[in-house]
Amino acid sequence: MIRSDYTSDEAFIAPRAGLYSVPIYIHRQPLLTSARKAAAKIVGRVLDVGCGRKPYRNVFSHAVEYVGVDVASSPHLNPGIDFIYDGRILPFGDASFDSVVCTEVLEHCPDPKGILAEIARVLRPGGHLFLTVPFVYQHHEIPYDYFRFTRFGLEAMAADARLMPVWIEMRGGVYAVWVQSTYLAITYTVGRFPIVDLLYLAFWPIARLALAVDGWRKRDEITLGWQLLLQKAVEARAPQTTP
Repeated sequence: MIRSDYTSDEAFIAPRAGLYSVPIYIHRQPLLTSARKAAAKIVGRVLDVGCGRKPYRNVFSHAVEYVGVDVASSPHLNPGIDFIYDGRILPFGDASFDSVVCTEVLEHCPDPKGILAEIARVLRPGGHLFLTVPFVYQHHEIPYDYFRFTRFGLEAMAADARLMPVWIEMRGGVYAVWVQSTYLAITYTVGRFPIVDLLYLAFWPIARLALAVDGWRKRDEITLGWQLLLQKAVEARAPQTTP
């Protein structure tokens, strides 16, 4: 049997068929598809907030500069991180970056609204943020796992930070949620028996089919998560007056 391998960035963002990787694949495949869609707008000097190992850097390889910042408690710390910060205030000046990337980070922030405001502060007017968050997902990186987000909560937080949605995409729908929940239920009940490995592999075509059907339905009654491309509002110029 093939064991799951996440040692490379490519395997991390696009898990291959193998044992135990279906729950990761069913989240990260839609995320990767959205990242590629957003790539044309993530340009110039790019900041990756909560960057970890910078797994999506190659998706945005056209960036003039790619800067990563993370907290000291991150389980994904690596020598490639450019800045360590306190999890509250980003150590950069206003409008320092043309674009920002923030993938699967807000749920680990005690004050996600504050971090979103900080991202907006360091982003230039008219610049874009590629943001992803989970909605239906088990606890992870315990104890630093605080929130899950609805579409409406995200839109409200973004509006408060003067970040306007360009597009919002679901991470699968009801069938993807069913695949993940069923897979985890099997893992928690009979996962210790080796014969179950065959069942895990059988979930791969089911997971792919679930994402395809959910993509066709496009109904957001429930989802695994969200991917958003947001744009910072351009401040209106004050009207000129003639003496």
